[in-house]
Amino acid sequence: MGYHLFYRSGIALYHLFIRIAALWSPKAKAWLEGRKTVWPTPPADKKNVWFHASSLGEFEQGRPVMEAWKKARPNDHIVLSFFSPSGFAISLQNIPADTIMYLPEENIVNARKWIAHWQPVQAIFFKYDFWLTYIREAEKAGVPVAFTSVLLNPSKFMFQWYGKWYLKQLRKVSQWICHDKETADLLHTHDFKGVSIAGDTRIDRVKERMRETFHDHTVEAFCRNSVSLMMGSSWQPEERMISKIIQEFPDLKIVIAPHDISAAHIREIQEQLPTKTHLWSKGEVPNDCRVLIIDTIGLLSGIYRYASMAFIGGGFGKSVHNTLEPAAYGLAVAFGPNHQKFREPNEMIDLGFGHCVNTVDDLKEFIRKYLNSTERENAKKKSELFFNKHAGATKKTIQTLLELHRKS
Repeated sequence: MGYHLFYRSGIALYHLFIRIAALWSPKAKAWLEGRKTVWPTPPADKKNVWFHASSLGEFEQGRPVMEAWKKARPNDHIVLSFFSPSGFAISLQNIPADTIMYLPEENIVNARKWIAHWQPVQAIFFKYDFWLTYIREAEKAGVPVAFTSVLLNPSKFMFQWYGKWYLKQLRKVSQWICHDKETADLLHTHDFKGVSIAGDTRIDRVKERMRETFHDHTVEAFCRNSVSLMMGSSWQPEERMISKIIQEFPDLKIVIAPHDISAAHIREIQEQLPTKTHLWSKGEVPNDCRVLIIDTIGLLSGIYRYASMAFIGGGFGKSVHNTLEPAAYGLAVAFGPNHQKFREPNEMIDLGFGHCVNTVDDLKEFIRKYLNSTERENAKKKSELFFNKHAGATKKTIQTLLELHRKS
């Protein structure tokens, strides 16, 4: 009983903090407002399948799984829940879910109400948004719970002596579909059942997005007949680095897609660059301009197709952002030293088309190397090896989930 009181108290304090933060934070306010949505009546003639994603990243990882489920079982009613507003907002755009909602605040009353209301035949969580009360109530109701694309390491608190109570509750999960063998071995070591390996469904998703119809005249015209560097989701450290070396590469075109597109930050980028810049929102780029700044969101994954090489932001902060998207287009990829959160940057380094840059000199070396067309072609071949090796995670995942469904 002790762990229940401890866990519930922690969750209650978290919800209290969000209510206080909502007084000034738009994101916290959206979190609260979204949970006031009236629950729709479930269809009487369909089985409900519950998918859950924490945020946008988990949704993108799980989207191909939902699509595969819908293809295999078109008559099922898919209920998709989100924890974060960032995922909920983008999810409303053409996705294979019939009902989209925020996950209600976690407590026993809401968890029991959710399970009783939807009566899901299966609950599928993307990655590791572990809500113990929901998992417990689903298990009590006989609803099999599965987690997909799970990536864990021994440093997680649940594998420490003080996390044993948490680990015990996670054993109520029916199926763990792991990202890699290391995660599967770790779960087996701690006596978990229903463990399998499928890989990373994000890889299938980025290849799928690459094949979607996309065209941006401004970026295409700017990069045409030139060697270009795409700075994806850049932060201040990457922007400062490029400002120091841009004069050394007079023939290089640079596209900056900053993580922060506020007017103040855009001005900051423009002021520190020793060359003329142009904003995407202003349309066609003048011939004498070498830097294009993407001052909108939603373009980055598509405009990588026009670049010659990529420098991804976040690696000098908490963690590097998405390296899979530029790699899907065969680009050599550079990033800062904080990339251990994900497995693919290290594998890209091992294959020779991923490059960790710690200093300005490292970035210069990266650019010089890929100014050469032969090196760019080699990078493309190496990226193809990477994606061929990891393709098929969605197929393996959906096969395991459908087998779990048949057994339940």
